[in-house]
Amino acid sequence: MIIAKQGLLFLCVTLLLSQMVGCSAAKPAKTQSVDKGLVVDEMDFLDYMVRKPKCTVADAVRGVCLLSKGSDVGKTYAECYQYLRERKAVRDAWKLEPDQWIDRGTLAFMLLRTANLGGGVNMRIFASWGLGDRRFAYREMCYRALMPDGVSYQVVSGPEFVTTLGKVDRFMMKRGEYSASKEAELGNKSQYE
Repeated sequence: MIIAKQGLLFLCVTLLLSQMVGCSAAKPAKTQSVDKGLVVDEMDFLDYMVRKPKCTVADAVRGVCLLSKGSDVGKTYAECYQYLRERKAVRDAWKLEPDQWIDRGTLAFMLLRTANLGGGVNMRIFASWGLGDRRFAYREMCYRALMPDGVSYQVVSGPEFVTTLGKVDRFMMKRGEYSASKEAELGNKSQYE
């Protein structure tokens, strides 16, 4: 009887601690400082990103907007974020700050929504309620080989971000998302050949 009570007490304490600590990933660390405006022009953005060890939310928002629109959407982070919010690529419940590191799940969700990639059954059912939306988005991106395997809460590096944008861009091109008016001619070849 005493052993059963001790086991029950241990179980209750363990459950209480797991609720207090949480079973999810820690919030991403903040960078030292971020210029909330656009630091580099759109031609140098990818070169700038490939040299960064980690990608911030502000960087990801700008990069996804560039991928979606083909040019800068606005002059500030707030304008770019609003553009993605209108396309339901970000959710206010996430409470994203521009100087936080971005995780793979959040980036995957943003890319899935802006590229109109849909998702699997779990993504369509549970993510519409906000349950596991970023995790299911990340799993879908891994399934399509658009992001590297790993965990959805891992912080995205600059080179990984650039590689992922390139893969999604090629995927969109193969699906016919680009019209001839969006292609830049380079001599006798288009930029996509």
